[in-house]
Amino acid sequence: MNEADRPIGLVDASGSLTYRELNAEIDRAVARLHGLGIGPGDRVGLLGANHRGWAILAHAIPRTGAVLVPLNDRLAPSEIEEQCARAKLACLIRDPAPTELPSAITFDAFARLPPGLPEPSPRLDPDRDAAILFTSGSSRRPKGVVLSARALAASAEAVAGATGLRREDRWLAVLPFSHAGGLGILYRCARAGAAVVLADRFDPGAILEAVPRQRITIVSLVAVMLRRLLRSAGEGGLPAPLRAAIVGGGPVADDLIAACPIARKTYGLTETASMVSLVPEGADEEERKSSGRPLAGIGVRIVSESGQILPADAEGIVEVRGPVLMTRYLDEEKGSRPPVRDGWLRTSDTGRIDGAGRLHPLGRLDDRIIRGGENVSPAEVEAALLEHPSVAEAVVVGIPDPEWGEVPAAMVRPSGAAVDPAALSAHLEGRLARFQIPSRIAPVPEIPSLASGKPDRVRIRELLSSPSPR
Repeated sequence: MNEADRPIGLVDASGSLTYRELNAEIDRAVARLHGLGIGPGDRVGLLGANHRGWAILAHAIPRTGAVLVPLNDRLAPSEIEEQCARAKLACLIRDPAPTELPSAITFDAFARLPPGLPEPSPRLDPDRDAAILFTSGSSRRPKGVVLSARALAASAEAVAGATGLRREDRWLAVLPFSHAGGLGILYRCARAGAAVVLADRFDPGAILEAVPRQRITIVSLVAVMLRRLLRSAGEGGLPAPLRAAIVGGGPVADDLIAACPIARKTYGLTETASMVSLVPEGADEEERKSSGRPLAGIGVRIVSESGQILPADAEGIVEVRGPVLMTRYLDEEKGSRPPVRDGWLRTSDTGRIDGAGRLHPLGRLDDRIIRGGENVSPAEVEAALLEHPSVAEAVVVGIPDPEWGEVPAAMVRPSGAAVDPAALSAHLEGRLARFQIPSRIAPVPEIPSLASGKPDRVRIRELLSSPSPR
């Protein structure tokens, strides 16, 4: 086989790597990690955009028995530092940036390190910790989800099967590798021998130009990305040879699915290493409105708050089981149980399963906001608002947005006579990532509350979604 005919494993702006070349780069990265003293059980953080060095290390770190800790480079520096501390990193490898972080080395500097002495490959337990991914919920701090090597492999196999992934496919990785949906692309493509095409940022024009040039066949997107792609593509729609636009990460409107014949909705969680269900290729109009059926080896059911299994079309709490489940949360002791009962993970989502076995997610039990695929914790934004001396009380909710699906909005009660929303937005910059800053901040004399004294979030959401919150 000529080198030009060998299967391509990775493509970026600088060119492509065959799988033989990619594996050689991974071997060199493993040797450099050994030179840094990295071994089984050590936690290695990766911080930066999707690029070649990141992808190579995502394969190399698990081969040493170490634990991969992807970090979101869109977070504020203080948030990144806090996650580094919680994960107890042995090493952080990152893109160049002005913010100093402990034990940090740039990707470029890592690539110049001399290799360590050859070491025998460790015998690795498939149930070992392999990755820790941070995700925001309704709590004050993002949760660190610990995933085993077995869970990552099971997810890669299930998704590869559900998408019909072949060696001829090229999957565009535009979702951040710090998210389960982005990281999973690397592992499922490696399993199937397909190529990963890297995009360090979302640029609709560049993506539409790259699809025919790079022969991209699959792309994973959140709803706002798909809407922008369709807007840029115009009447011609998405170009060939693209055969699937997999969309998830939050609410997906029916009109968006109808406008894109190759769009396939999915439902997934960080706690399940990515996809749980997926609409199949060639599904009819009714099925395309759902999030599809569970992937092979994964079970989904709907239960009441007391745990009673509910019949078809009844609305309740989504539970998931299967080999893709998380091991535990980071701050729990090893061996303690996540919210699992008899092998079922209770999610924070509500939904229903129709008579044909298709999942229809309906919302979230907690107050988490998903803005264009990015999770926003209301408690975190509220705490930052309360740091301002002019704010006595703050409540943050998600309100509908035609482009982002939903965005954070805040209702605040001033501590004095008045508070300037623009000043509060400026106060939040640097404390929070841009996607966490409320699109609307409304000062009010009193914040609606329930009889218990807790904020009436339903009423607050209604008010903030209207032209005037008063």
